[in-house]
Amino acid sequence: MKNLTIILLILFVSAHTYTQQIYTGIPKSGGNETVQYFYSNSSNGNTANPMLTTVKPETKKQGSKEQGILNDLIAARKRGDRQATLHLQDQLDNFYGNTVKSPGTGSNLLFNDAVNINTFSYNNAEISSGIETDYQVTSFGGLNCRSISIASAKNSRAIFAAVTEYLLDTNDRIKIFVSYNGGLSWVLKFSLGGTSLSPDDFRQGELDIMPVIYGNDTVLFCAAGVDYNNQSHVWYYRFNIRDSTFSNPGVFRTYFNDNGVNYYNPKLTTDQVLFSELPYVYLMAAFDSTNAKIGTRLGIFTAPFQSKGMSCKSPNRDGSFWWNSNGHPVQYVHHDVCYLKDQSSTGFLYTVYSHKNPATQQNIYAAWSPNFNGVVDSTKTIVIIESSEISNVICKGNNFANNKLAIGYRKMGDGNWDYRVQYSINYGITFGSFTPYYIENTSEDCMSISMEGIDSGDGRFVHAYTTANKQHWYRKFNQGTLSTPMLTNTVLGSTNFGGVQAGYWNSPNADSCVVGWLSYDSSRANFTSLVCSSPVGIDPVNPVPKLFSLAQNYPNPFNPVTSIRFSIPKTGFVKLTIYDLTGRVTASIVNGELSAGIYNFDIDASNFASGIYFYRLESHEFSQTKKMVLVK
Repeated sequence: MKNLTIILLILFVSAHTYTQQIYTGIPKSGGNETVQYFYSNSSNGNTANPMLTTVKPETKKQGSKEQGILNDLIAARKRGDRQATLHLQDQLDNFYGNTVKSPGTGSNLLFNDAVNINTFSYNNAEISSGIETDYQVTSFGGLNCRSISIASAKNSRAIFAAVTEYLLDTNDRIKIFVSYNGGLSWVLKFSLGGTSLSPDDFRQGELDIMPVIYGNDTVLFCAAGVDYNNQSHVWYYRFNIRDSTFSNPGVFRTYFNDNGVNYYNPKLTTDQVLFSELPYVYLMAAFDSTNAKIGTRLGIFTAPFQSKGMSCKSPNRDGSFWWNSNGHPVQYVHHDVCYLKDQSSTGFLYTVYSHKNPATQQNIYAAWSPNFNGVVDSTKTIVIIESSEISNVICKGNNFANNKLAIGYRKMGDGNWDYRVQYSINYGITFGSFTPYYIENTSEDCMSISMEGIDSGDGRFVHAYTTANKQHWYRKFNQGTLSTPMLTNTVLGSTNFGGVQAGYWNSPNADSCVVGWLSYDSSRANFTSLVCSSPVGIDPVNPVPKLFSLAQNYPNPFNPVTSIRFSIPKTGFVKLTIYDLTGRVTASIVNGELSAGIYNFDIDASNFASGIYFYRLESHEFSQTKKMVLVK
């Protein structure tokens, strides 16, 4: 029983004088422990008998009827035809025999205590860019933070954050923040909880967010593990950050709820990288039940900008997505889900699964599903067996039509936990494509880990981890090359399994690497930006050019994405600015110092009106303007 009320809203910026520090943990011997990779011939995905093999099972071919429905569905989603999409998705589910059901009571409940704290002008804020201070810490949230999650999107400069707060004399609260200036300040968009509609307790470390942006609409999906009515649930929220067409602005909540089933550890991903107008949002949660069923379940929002409904799917006839631990003693399931855009028209969901049980605690079970979760079978699985116990498995991809995937996890070695990654150059679907790397492999105990894939970054990932001494570190990974670990700040961090978050944002400056973490006493959530070698989305290409140049954007005319390429022969201050026909600044793309090199920058003009625009490259020694045409 909570017996004391303390509610204190904190929204402040604290600046710290800080010099970058290098990781001083003592490296351990080894670092190249053997890893085993297998395929599976299992017919039911049970980890008790995965029927391991080194021979890749033959992929089942799609029939003409299945392929026809799928092709029509792809076309409908790409042209944004919601009605046709829902109809064709139903056909595909019926064809596969998937179990599709609505969530439990409350699935269409619009929160009465949803409070839109701020109607901040998103358009004006999004194009502004200041020069952020390296390692400056901003803090937000309130007392007794239980979890933190941060996220960004390729087509926005906003940074999104969520925290859950423990309230002693009432039910818990969740808060949503947005920063429009690289984390220098935060806008409290929603504060939700402290009533009978909120959960008894948010579960520690179980929080994930996913922004979905198209045109003038921005929604933030949020998934949280909760303890409610003596049962574990997963609650999903949809926060309308900016809207033009929503009939019910505010917050929508739905949840997984079955009698006798505990749901926990939720994860989110989206396929918006391929289907910009009509994306799906995928919601995965672990579960265990009184009849000894253990696995993961998937929910899908097929119309995230309009529909409040969520369908739950279980391609495996035993009730799980694929891998399950039915019949095992109940233990915590670690898992993750990410979307990979391959060379096909659909891309696929990739999932990883780890169940802490003496017989399986060294294993990572991967499964993937094309065709919008239409089918999963043993031909789409891989099992990775480590040399010692593992925990906290996660996965991330890069999206944008490259084939890189990273699977991260904590691994026990010489009496303490390390942070290891399996990096694949072939979508993680063939075991010969994996190479293991240690992100942290010292005498320090690695307590919490986080990873993010850079959208459009070919083989680039960012990592964060917290050690037992409450320090939090950040490290970059670029196609097998690791940067030196950076201590993000001297503000000590929490060591729970949700206390640190690696991220990035679409910065026009060099500080595109970001970290969020909870203070060691969980008193507040913190955020800082770090120095990166180049802005995210701007990839310098060798050799160093001899002259300044600005190329014509391609394609031109365009809708809505185009690429601008330019060259600078020496390091210096550079501005790349977009103007409309009247000469008004529409967006500031680059405004800071860049190293000599050739740069490509993708411009997403989803928020621009059709018409003629000009883009200008300026430095102390060079200025050139070119015209581009947006046709919608």
